[in-house]
Amino acid sequence: MTRRVLHISDTHFAAPGHAGEPPGLDPVARLETVLDAVAAEGFTPDLIVHTGDVADDGSADAVERVRARLAAVAPTVAVPGNHDNPAVVRRAFGPPEAVAGPWRVAGIDTVIPGEVGGHSRALAAAVAAADGPTILLMHHPIRSHSTHPWFRVDGGEDGLPLLAASPHPWVVLSGHTHEVYEEAAGPDGRVRLWGGPATHYALRHEADAWRVVPGRTGARLIELGDDGAVAARIVRA
Repeated sequence: MTRRVLHISDTHFAAPGHAGEPPGLDPVARLETVLDAVAAEGFTPDLIVHTGDVADDGSADAVERVRARLAAVAPTVAVPGNHDNPAVVRRAFGPPEAVAGPWRVAGIDTVIPGEVGGHSRALAAAVAAADGPTILLMHHPIRSHSTHPWFRVDGGEDGLPLLAASPHPWVVLSGHTHEVYEEAAGPDGRVRLWGGPATHYALRHEADAWRVVPGRTGARLIELGDDGAVAARIVRA
């Protein structure tokens, strides 16, 4: 049996009156456009995973509106991003855990309050707790196209040997960079590092610089097999 998981990230909703970036771009309309594109693909998710920056302003109002919209599509698990209040995200979405057949979904909080970059202190415990194929959710990526410290999780590279030594398949999903990233790590490529596109706006990273680019927003459509197989594709919208 195949389980379908929709990876969403960086929705950046906000309470009325909040001036977000980039100006003039409606995050609500952007999410609707992405969800319409997912539906047009004929992809009906069994589960939605959100890898943070649910809200741009950290408000409970914005987080609840995202939760309600995604819950109308499928059960949703979320982790906080640097724009979020982690306690607000947890109250709205509950613990960041789910089960999809033999796959376990687990999330870790990488947020450092008041900072753009993140930490990986919970990564080792998450790896140790795995007892089968696992999707790990974290806002800040272990690796990305950027060399700027804001766009990689502090200490994340130290966790890669732990992931590679695990006997289980791993899909590590992240957000934060607003750019797709894909890498198969570990001696047999069993550790997949997948950064998701944002729904709100896209960035392109080159070394330690970045810029806003049009037309690169979207979501990742993931299919999980009971045998540990995994396939994915990006839908742009």
